[in-house]
Amino acid sequence: MRNAQAIDSFMTTSILPRKDFWHFTGKAILVVAGGVSAIWLSQAAAQTVKYEFTSGSMAPTVTGLPAGVTVSNFSIGTFSLAALSDNGGSGNSLRLSRGDLGTSSTAALAGPCLSFSLTIQAGTSLDLTSLALDYTSGGVTGAEYMNTRVFSSIRGYGNATADTIGTLGRMANGADSGTMTISLSTPDSNPTNGSNANNGDFNSLTNRTVTFYLPFIRDSQTTSTDYVDIDNITLSFTSGLPPAQQISSLTAAVISSLETALAWTDTLTSETGFVIERSVTGTNVWKTIITTGPDVASIRDLTVSAGTSYTYRISAPLAGGGSAAPVLSGSVAVPVAAAAVPLAMMPMGDSITQGAGAGGGYRSPLYASLSAAGFQFQYIGARTDNATTLLTSGNQTHHEGHGSYSTDLLLGNLDANKPYGGTDEGGFWITGIPGIREPAYPDVILLMIGTNDIGMWAHTPAQTIAFYDQLLTKLITLRPSARIICASVVPFVLSYFENAYPDKVGVYTNREPNNVIFNGLLPGLVATHQAAGHRVQFYDMRQKVSPANAGTLIGGDGVHPNQAGYNAIAAGWFEAVQQLPLVTAWRIFHFGSATASGQSDDLADPDGDGEPNLKEYAFGTDPLSGNASAVVSSTVTYSGSEFLCVTFPRRKFADVSYAVEISSDLASWSADTVQVGSPVSVDAHFEQVTFRDLQPSAANQKRFIRVKVAKP
Repeated sequence: MRNAQAIDSFMTTSILPRKDFWHFTGKAILVVAGGVSAIWLSQAAAQTVKYEFTSGSMAPTVTGLPAGVTVSNFSIGTFSLAALSDNGGSGNSLRLSRGDLGTSSTAALAGPCLSFSLTIQAGTSLDLTSLALDYTSGGVTGAEYMNTRVFSSIRGYGNATADTIGTLGRMANGADSGTMTISLSTPDSNPTNGSNANNGDFNSLTNRTVTFYLPFIRDSQTTSTDYVDIDNITLSFTSGLPPAQQISSLTAAVISSLETALAWTDTLTSETGFVIERSVTGTNVWKTIITTGPDVASIRDLTVSAGTSYTYRISAPLAGGGSAAPVLSGSVAVPVAAAAVPLAMMPMGDSITQGAGAGGGYRSPLYASLSAAGFQFQYIGARTDNATTLLTSGNQTHHEGHGSYSTDLLLGNLDANKPYGGTDEGGFWITGIPGIREPAYPDVILLMIGTNDIGMWAHTPAQTIAFYDQLLTKLITLRPSARIICASVVPFVLSYFENAYPDKVGVYTNREPNNVIFNGLLPGLVATHQAAGHRVQFYDMRQKVSPANAGTLIGGDGVHPNQAGYNAIAAGWFEAVQQLPLVTAWRIFHFGSATASGQSDDLADPDGDGEPNLKEYAFGTDPLSGNASAVVSSTVTYSGSEFLCVTFPRRKFADVSYAVEISSDLASWSADTVQVGSPVSVDAHFEQVTFRDLQPSAANQKRFIRVKVAKP
């Protein structure tokens, strides 16, 4: 392990980390360079499906069907056939005699009508181009005819007059035998009897069934010995591979100097996974950084370099070969890490956040506790009322505590102004008001809201959690880098309230039970947002103010804590802050101080297990109790080859960077690795990730892999 001075000189990137650490392992492998690119091709070919009548059978023999297409429901209607004829061109024909036929196409639908259905499955696309009839007539002469007026179900109709596409067979004064064809690609051009189908009706058919009807009729002048032999019916079409599947709406958003968030619309049906590439904007040099499984629509990139602009590209290999066409994101500029400044902390909620009933509420004792632990922060918010001398002297009077406000009222005032009744508290608490108040950029939001929803606003728990979801979503949208701690609401003491407000006796008997229901829903909502990659966590404030101690911690109105209660809430927030993915908060939890010195220094190893504190923080191990390394090396098989890989726990939304690097000599290292799959959530604070080498393993050459942790 390098000492701090050597590490400082080793790093030469645009951001100079103060300290970093590596974990590496090795395996003898052969370096083999190479790559594969795939292009989705869609090519069409002319094909036919032919119905031929086999000797000895009334049913047709169907040939020429492509994959994904089936024929069904073949019917010969009410034809009375003694035998198959041998007068057709192929030697096997279906003979239609005068006695089989009537003179009305509409009537023939229920009588002497041939019909069949063509089903095109999803994933197959057909353009039907023509329908042809090979026939030979006997005794039909002059103006006499035996033919069929063909129609179909293409436009959803079921009769000859509504969906006609032309006429096939022996026409008046027409040929006695041969092939007669009608167009399906341009049915409007069919010259005989016209067509009610439109050009294009038979194009790009997929995931549907089309039925054709051929009701045969005759002229009244035909004699009993007249006939038509049908040799075959041929349907021609153009088919190809399914239309190219698409990925759409790839977006990239900056979360912090350490992270970008990618999202896309997955409209694919057969992807085997996604491949995410990244390029420094303007270079057109692409590097694969993440591969995932199928059915993924978002992922985070935690391997960015601050002060760099990136463009992302995503593609998807498809089952059966080929790949969805790649899609580009817009360019995103990752900011340079800001100089160390106090953390911006926004207390947000209702009158309990304001501190009704006690000066400063929980904000004053929380400030005292965090300051004593050396935690550098600054309260922010649009309001400065109800401050104590301690808060005023420390310039810590700001907050967003709004008496009588509910979740939907908070929501309506983040980037707009939503007064209620005669109360107008300015609004635009996050986005600011030009010329009046600057926008707010909280690093941490202490959110406790819902008491008034269940109480004075009489919202149900379901309504309250729905409003809360909208509030979280809006906060995350406006300030995606903010870490939001969502606290449960404290108990309501009914007896105190009814003593204070005798005119309200019996009004709020369900208030505390509904509080309990709402509190029970809140962890699940937070978990849903965490699963979506949002920086939220839950803290159960009832660990500090519970029904068991509410009698001594809740004030005389049954709603607001007394000073002891606010002190208890401050202790809860103090615990919650220690769970934030911040190394300073982690130091308070383990060493009682946010200051990096002595045993709490990043380079210190107080438990003597060979793992310095910064690594213990990054990988979630205990710095005061010896631990085996949380970083595990192994191999992974990808596309039939074996690759060296490393798996490790990574903090969600941490203030450190993780870089996985490869070397063949332990001297020269490169970032020629790729993340394999989406992160697997371990708990609210950690996820497990795997990275692999870009070069496959083989014998007779060494390869090493390491994880580097750095502070910006």
